Formats: sequence, structure tokens, C-alpha cells
Amino acid sequence: MMHFANPTFILIALLYGVFFVRYRQFVAQSVVRRRSWKPLAVHASACLLLILAAMGPQLAALSRHVQLIVAADVSNSVSVFYLPTQNNRIAELLGVLDRKHTDVGVVVFGGTAATERPLLPLPEVTDASTRSSARSRPGSPGAKRDVLPPLPSLEKEKRTSVIDTESTDIGNAIGVSRNLFPDPDKSRAILLFSDFRDTQGHAAAAAAALSGSGIDLLCTPVIVGTPADAHIRSIHVPDTAQIGRAIPVEVTVSALTPGPVRVELWSRGLGQKVKHYHSEKVELTRESGPSGGELQKTIRFIDVPDIIGVSMYAARIGSEQATPAGDVNSMDTLSAAVRVTGPSRWAVLAAKNSTLSHLAAANGLGVQTDVFEPGRFKTRGSDYSAYSGIIVDGLAAKDLPDPALAAISDALDAGKGLIAVGGENAFGAGGHLTDGKWESLLPIAMTPEDDRTRSVLFLIDISSSMSEKMGEGEKFDFAAKQLSMAAQHLKPLDRVGLITFSDTADYLVELNTDPERAKFRDALTRIKRVNSTDLLAPIKKAQEVLDKDDAEEQLVVLLSDGQVTSGTTDAQTIAGARALCPEPAQPLEPGATRRRTIFTFGIGTNPAENAKGDALMRDIAAAGGGKFSEQFDRLAERLQQAFDSQKKDFFKRRERFGVRSALDHPLLANIGKEWTPLPFRNRVKAKPAAETLLLSAPLQEATQKGARRPDPLLVLSGSAWPGTARVAALALSYDGADGDVLLKTPAGQKLLPALMEWAEARNEPMPPGWSLSTRVAADGALDVEVRSIDPGTHAPVNGLAPRAQLSVVESEKAPLEAPLIPTAPGVYRATFSSPTAGHVHSLNVSEGTTRFPERFVTIPFSAETTQLGVDRTAMQELVQKAGGGSRVIDRPQHLRDWEESKALAQSSAPLAPWLLGLALALLLGLYVVRGAR
Repeated sequence: MMHFANPTFILIALLYGVFFVRYRQFVAQSVVRRRSWKPLAVHASACLLLILAAMGPQLAALSRHVQLIVAADVSNSVSVFYLPTQNNRIAELLGVLDRKHTDVGVVVFGGTAATERPLLPLPEVTDASTRSSARSRPGSPGAKRDVLPPLPSLEKEKRTSVIDTESTDIGNAIGVSRNLFPDPDKSRAILLFSDFRDTQGHAAAAAAALSGSGIDLLCTPVIVGTPADAHIRSIHVPDTAQIGRAIPVEVTVSALTPGPVRVELWSRGLGQKVKHYHSEKVELTRESGPSGGELQKTIRFIDVPDIIGVSMYAARIGSEQATPAGDVNSMDTLSAAVRVTGPSRWAVLAAKNSTLSHLAAANGLGVQTDVFEPGRFKTRGSDYSAYSGIIVDGLAAKDLPDPALAAISDALDAGKGLIAVGGENAFGAGGHLTDGKWESLLPIAMTPEDDRTRSVLFLIDISSSMSEKMGEGEKFDFAAKQLSMAAQHLKPLDRVGLITFSDTADYLVELNTDPERAKFRDALTRIKRVNSTDLLAPIKKAQEVLDKDDAEEQLVVLLSDGQVTSGTTDAQTIAGARALCPEPAQPLEPGATRRRTIFTFGIGTNPAENAKGDALMRDIAAAGGGKFSEQFDRLAERLQQAFDSQKKDFFKRRERFGVRSALDHPLLANIGKEWTPLPFRNRVKAKPAAETLLLSAPLQEATQKGARRPDPLLVLSGSAWPGTARVAALALSYDGADGDVLLKTPAGQKLLPALMEWAEARNEPMPPGWSLSTRVAADGALDVEVRSIDPGTHAPVNGLAPRAQLSVVESEKAPLEAPLIPTAPGVYRATFSSPTAGHVHSLNVSEGTTRFPERFVTIPFSAETTQLGVDRTAMQELVQKAGGGSRVIDRPQHLRDWEESKALAQSSAPLAPWLLGLALALLLGLYVVRGAR
């Protein structure tokens, strides 16, 4: 830009006037004398240069020179034991800079600040232990690099400055550092090392004053230890609750050192007065925390709101708690909020005249309910929009048709809770198929792993009839080969034993679980045949062996021709088979099996040739509850069929069992542990991602029979993202023997109401096809996720542009806003990187004219704040206020990136003096030439 008051411009104008006059004279003379045109060209060039100089052009140039002030926090909150580490951290960061073009100064600060090293060229950077002791006179930039003053040590006994370390004034440190910059044309920055726990309150204003100054603020967290004081680590409440129902409030306190901590809980309605709700003394011990040194303990409060609206809760460290040096005061209080709505309403799907249907109709569940019986079930998910959740009570597959299941699935997608209760008529026992629609909605598999222990005892006739020819060998050789093949197809944990018999019985191979069946196969190769046969002897021996065995299922496999040569009668043998395999005390259910069964296989028992032996073998199998096979040439195949006949798609347990907790879950906190033993349990299997809260447990009188694998009784599932559906499967029923657990014990009476509160706790009336989820990351950032599906087709909806707004509750601070970016089909996400830690935030999400229900989110203190004492939220705030190229420096590469960004910044130099000089030189040269002529 040109300015008329500029002396350079005035001089240019005068010279141009002289040139113009001379130019006219020159032209006139040239015309008359026909002189050369070259002087005209010189004058024209000089004129052009003068005009360009008057326009004030600038020459762009690259500048790599960096001036950096390291402001290092040495206050008491940064323990002196960590200052050597900070020395090395500074050296590590500066080591990536270009030494030839970098000047570095050092300021140390606490409550006051002082200069430890003026702004001088960067020396050779090494760690604190090997740093050169050579010093030179603080002086000019031309000093040799190898004799420059080294970076000073931050340790107290090695510092030259005396400062107040009892407090921390980051604002003063920024001000002192700023005054050390002499040259505004260089790339300048303050590299601030601190825990950012400012005690004077000047930091934000000082950082804001850097905005527009050309000085960047580079903040890096100092490495410090865990704060020694107790602090509130987390507070959890449900997203929503119902008036008159319990709200669980979980508070976790943490500290490094053992000792008592008093926790105060305060509550109030939004906009109302605060009231003291509860106080509890917590004893932190070495046993109360996870590995890593930090001690933790969680305490639970229960509040019952009596008004509809928003209930606020604040957990604080008690006022009588001593505050040690370095106290992280900002972590003494943490707040949360829950929206309290009107009375809850549930849909109950139950068989006619069931116990649960009567309880629901009589308002015995503590909530409003509508009972639906088979034939009246909803067939559209939207029909459940008025309900908080759905209870399905003990319905078999025939009572829960596919349209009803599809409606329940749609209701789950809309955020409704689901509780499936089931006894002998539900789940797998009720005929629901594996991989069926009902199983896909629940956190359980209908068919559990077949973990029954089983013993298989072979009784093999070694009489002379086994020596008869069969094919290329003897019958016994063929049988041994077939038995060896069949044994390999047993379950790996099956116990296999062998009894050989003639007129006596010999327990040749004891029951064992060798998966290779080596003893069994080896014994088959060493058996010698004899002449006589007595079938009662092996049967009695088998009973003696199996009476001492605790397997849940016992199979006896008898191979013989049925020809008895001893004095034993057929009636005695059949009676022995009945004693070996007694009938159950009560009739078996269809498809069920006895605990002990005998299968017989005939050797040469063709009815035409050995009618008596054939009949005896059939009678033995019938008396023992098994089957007879005369197809000896297909022995391995028929054995496999016998083993497979015992398999079932579903297995029931009918021995007495107890109930025990499997997990310390908030849902069970106020239920108790008084349970009544049951004679039956509906066997299910928890899916991998589910949580199992209750397990079956063997009773004292049953432990001597061998341990039984526990079965899940109460299984939960629910996304880690709040706002999604929660599902529970309870493998107990209010009807039948199970009813004693749920109706006659204090724990059972509280279980279903507690499950209903849990399942609906985070549900909100979202628009159809939408879900909203939030999650706080370890660094304190808030992740927001929105999912959208078409309610009709369930296909993801793309091309949307939802936005989120986050604001601190009851604060005038401007809210944060962010667009939600599509990350997958129908999935949109946003991250708020620096919400205010320790406070409750209101989250509002909208998409066009669609607005989601307000969500309250507690932003806890980041893991770095609680574990390392660094207030990362405050650090981010300083960077934002300083603006420009300010940033957080976590790694050396971040500082290198900043340096490179400054190297690419353009600086400029004026060209006017050079253009003016060149014009004068041309004119002067022209006059000299003319004078010489």
C-alpha cells in the first residue's frame, strides 16, 4: 500500500519529475539529431523501477528460526521426586528441534516465576545425568554451540532461582515467559510443563492474552505421581427412573494410602435447594483396590424420588477429611442427574391363571401392568409403545407364536426392556428350538452343553462260543475290533470299563476317562476264552462297580450268546438285571432316560438256532430299560446307535440344588441371599457376551456324590451404550416347585421388581427407529452415537445430518456443538474432546425437525487426572484460549510438527530500497556516459 507521507515516495515523485523533463528534451534532440534510442530505453527502465518502488513490493522468504521458552512447573504438586524425570522429558522434546535455528530459554515457576536460562541458542541436548558441565559467558548468537550454557536442572538444590513452591500460578509463568522474547519476527512459543492445577486463577486470562500476539502456547503434561488424597472417582445413576421407585446411586472413592474417608451424598431437584441425604464412613484398605497401588471402594445409596422432574446427586469427600499437600481439590466432588418420570407400566405375557398373571392383576409387582394371555398377544412392536418393558412368563413354544415374537423384537429395537421368566414349560424345556427366534432375543442358549458324566461298562462273554469262526477270524476277534472302534466315538469325558465273564466275572479294566481308551483296547487283545458261561455273575459284578460310581448316566453293554451253562436260572438272571437297572421312583417324561440302562448284543442268538439264548438276551435288555440287537455282524454300528439313543436336545436337572450369586452386581445389592433349595432347574446356557448373576449350587448333602457343573439361573444382556434395550432371562418360574424361591423367600420377592427397574432404567421414549448412546472415554472425551433404521424394513437409514449440543447443567457457559459424522450404515458419531470434568452435562441431539429426549451425562475426571494428577481439561482450555498455532504436546513428534508448520510460514522483506537503488544506478550510468562523450 502507498502512503503520500512516505519520504521515499516523495523522493520518487521528484526524481520522476526530473526524469520526465529530461525525457522531453531528449526526445526533441533525438528527433533533430537522430541520436540513438538507447538512452530512451534507460530512462524508461528507470521510470518503471521507480514506479514499482513507489508501490512498495515485498519479497517472500522462508524462515526456520524458532524462539522457545520452556516454562517448567516445580511447585509442590509436582513432587520433587519427579523433577529428574521432568528434566529428561524436556531434553527428549527439545532433542527433535533443529539446533542451528532454535533459541531456548527456561523459566521455572510455582507461586512465583523466575528465569533460569535466558533466550540463547539451543545447546547439545542430553539427559540430566550426562549433560555437559561446560558453561560460557551468556552472550551473542555467534557463540560456539559446544560451549553454550546447558539446559538447567529443575531439581531444587541445583536451581539458581528462589521461588515460592507452595502454590501454582500459571498466569504469572506465562507473563514472565512472554517478556523474554526480543524479536517479534521469529517463530515464538512457550512450552509449558505443568500438572495444570492452577491455584491463583490467572492462567485463563494470561493464555487469552497470547491470542493474536504471534506467541503460541504449547502445553505438555508433566509426569507426576498419583495424588495421595482421597477423591471421588465415579458416580453412577440410571438415565431415567420412575416416581416412587428406588434409584440406586453408586459412588466409588479412591486413594493411594489406606485410611478412613467420609463420603457425603447431597440431593436436590433441579432448581431447588440442596439437602443432605446421606453420609457414610469408608475404610480404604490394601484389600479394597485393584492391583497397581490405587485403593478403591464402591458404596451404594438408595433414594426414592417423590416428585417428577430431574433429581441431582452430588457425592463429596467429607469436610473433616484432612487435605494433604498436592490435594486435587477439583476431584472432591462429582455430580450426576436422573430424570424422574411418571409411574412405570409393563406388559405381562402369561398363561391363563398363572401365578404371575394373578400377581400382576393385583398390582403385586409394584408397577402398573396389563396382562395378555395366549391368543391376545400383540403382533406389532408399536403396540408396546406405551410400556416400559415386557415380561414373558413361562410360555412354551406352542404358546408363543412367531408373530408375537416379531412384535417383541420390534419393541426391543424401540428401547423396551424384556424379562423372560421360565420353569419347566419355558426355554428349551418348553420346546423352544436352538437358533430359533426366541433364543435370538435372549442372552441364553436353549440347549446347554451336555455335561452329564457318563460311565460305560462293557460285559463281554469269553466262553468257547466266542472262538467260532466268523469271516477270516474268530467271533471274539471281530467283536474286539468292533468294540475298539465304537469306544472311540464315546464322549471324551466318558468313563469306560471292562468286565469279562465265563462262570465267574473279572473286573479287567476299571472305569477311567483315558480319551485314547488304551487300557480298554489293550485288554481286548489279551483275553483268553474258557468253556462255561454264567450271565448273573457279570451282572452282579457290574452292580457292585456302578453302585460306587457317581456318574449321572450309566450304560451297561452285555455281549453274549445267552447260553448259560452254570446252575443259574433265567429268572434269577432277569431279576439281577432289574436290580442292576432299577426303574425310577416316578414315571419318566417322554424322551427321558434312566440313570442306569443295559443294552444286550447277541452272539449267535439266531432264534432258529438258539431260541432260548435269544429270548434271554431280549428279556435282560427289557428288564434293564434298554434294547437288544442280534445283528452281531453290525456290532459297531448298533453300539453307536445305542449311545446316540441317550442323547437329548435338552437336559433337565432334578436333584436338589441351591442358589448362589455369581457376580457382585448392583441389581442384587438390596435383594439378600435367602433362597430356598429347588428340586428342578430349567437348564440353559449363557451366551458369551452376557452377564450371569445367579448360578445353581450343590447342596451340602449332594456334594459327596461329586461336583456338578453349575447352571445359570439369571442372565443379563445389554449394550455398554446407555439408551439401548436391556434383557434378562430368569430360569425360574412362579409356578410349580420354583415358586417357593420367588414367592416364599425375601430375596425372591424382591428379585422381579429389581429386574424390572434394571431393564427399564436407561430406556427413553426415542422416536421410532432411533437410538441414542453416550460413552465417556478414559481421557474424559464424550462419544455420542446415533443409530437410525427404517421401522418398517429395519434397513439402516443413510444420508442424515444429526447434530449434538452439550452444555453444563445450570451454567451460563456457552454450549459445545458438533455434527455427527456417518461411520457405518445408519450409524452417526461425534466426539466432544474437552467437556467440563466433574459436572453434569445436558446432551441434546436433533436431526432436522426430529429432536431426541434430553440426556444427562456425568463427565468424570479423566484417567490421567485421577491416576497422574494432570488436569487435562484445564490444559485443553488454555490451548483454546491462546489460539493460533497453540496445541497440546504429548510426544516429541508433536513438537516437531509444530516446528515444521512454522518453517513453512512465510515472512517478507521490502524491495523498494533495492528498486530505487537500481533506478538511480541506471540514471547515473547514463549521465556518466554522456559526460564522457
